[in-house]
Amino acid sequence: MEPLNGRGGRLKVADGAVIADNATPPPVCRETDMTDSADQPPYEEAAAFLKLLANPNRLAVLCKLHERPHNVTELAEAAGLPQAAMSSQLALLREAGLVSCEANHRERQYYIADPRVNDTVRLLYSFFCAPES
Repeated sequence: MEPLNGRGGRLKVADGAVIADNATPPPVCRETDMTDSADQPPYEEAAAFLKLLANPNRLAVLCKLHERPHNVTELAEAAGLPQAAMSSQLALLREAGLVSCEANHRERQYYIADPRVNDTVRLLYSFFCAPES
């Protein structure tokens, strides 16, 4: 079974790619009857979410978007990736529902769409980036 994303779709992991459909999930942290195979355990959803963040390029994108919305050129420059590679990473994150974008004339501004991403980036920052006191 596919894990659920936090904004109404299911995350499907196939060949390393994560995509979302439009199914409406139950709440993220829900009681699960482990004997019912139709119900997805929360740890499967958590694993799919963390798998998306486990890629250094996608994590760099999410850290940058945590600051403010950015366009693909800004994100590619910040991550040191070609624009085409950045577009591929953004497509995966968008399909999973973690980021979204708004068209502003000929430019798309990407932003974090899933509040769990901001919480996770904040936590990772406190573990790995915050100055030690």
